[in-house]
Amino acid sequence: MIDSPKISVMVPVYNTATRLQKCFDSIAKQTFDDFEVIVVDDGSIDGSGAICDEYAAKDLRFRVFHKENEHCGPAPAAKLALEKAIGTYSIRVDSDDWIEPNMLQEMYDKIIEDNSDILFVDYFSLDAENHSTYVKSAILSPNPKVEDVIKCMLTTFTCVSMWSKLVRHSLYKQHNIFNRGVGSAEDLLVSIELMMIEPLLKLSYLSKAYYNYWYNAVSVTNSLNKSKYDGWFKNGEMIKCVLEKHNKQQFIKYIDVYMTKNKYLMYVEGLLSSQEYYQYGKTHLVFSYYKAIGLCPWLMLFIAEHGFYDFSRRLLKTYHRVLRVKDKNRSSSQSD
Repeated sequence: MIDSPKISVMVPVYNTATRLQKCFDSIAKQTFDDFEVIVVDDGSIDGSGAICDEYAAKDLRFRVFHKENEHCGPAPAAKLALEKAIGTYSIRVDSDDWIEPNMLQEMYDKIIEDNSDILFVDYFSLDAENHSTYVKSAILSPNPKVEDVIKCMLTTFTCVSMWSKLVRHSLYKQHNIFNRGVGSAEDLLVSIELMMIEPLLKLSYLSKAYYNYWYNAVSVTNSLNKSKYDGWFKNGEMIKCVLEKHNKQQFIKYIDVYMTKNKYLMYVEGLLSSQEYYQYGKTHLVFSYYKAIGLCPWLMLFIAEHGFYDFSRRLLKTYHRVLRVKDKNRSSSQSD
């Protein structure tokens, strides 16, 4: 154990035994050596806990904490990791992902050079076949303004994840910011709370990618279910309260669109009845969202009003798949 590490790497773990060794090896083999690894085993039942203990036994930089699973997503494990970390700076690594060997060194050098509180970077996204795509943050300035980052977080989500930023760890405790979300979108909530520390907050951005994010369609993060969507809405309401408390009402509209989009996805996936969706759409931004993604809102309103619910759902699901293919092709062409 390092008494006063420069960086704490926080790794919540839940049933990722098949990918955990690659994750831990990528951390252990960093060119930077003044760091600790806070591992929280969130009640895994696939042998992940034993792998965590093995690494802690052979590498004193790894500290392992075991807890019972609370069946509410990764937020409790992430919160415990934040509480146990003692580094000057901290970053999270998800246990089914891996990092480049120079990540900690170059991020630390940059944040010290800029004397900033939070450093944002780009990342790589890997699909099921391990095809890698460079994902560039929507942050363009090397020294972005807080308002620009908030808008980026609420519209593009490219700088939201806690693994996309190195943070001065004292900010969490000084401002009582811990993961208090409810299963989904907890990173967005914590990131927005960090942005509320302004005007004392100094931000910087490094246009490089070190983090390899593996898109696992069956993971807690990416699987679609009603509980996950409910968590999104609860966190969305909490984010709105944070923005209102700090007089950031100009950003509320982005949260409304975010929540409306999730209602749309629930409807497309059959997790929300057509009647419920239509009632929501009459008083919210559903039809504005249709327009934003290229659908005729009046056509969709006509379909919903006349009770063609099954046809509406099939049409939306097909259209949504087309959008995803277009986005994937666009990302591939940009990476080329």
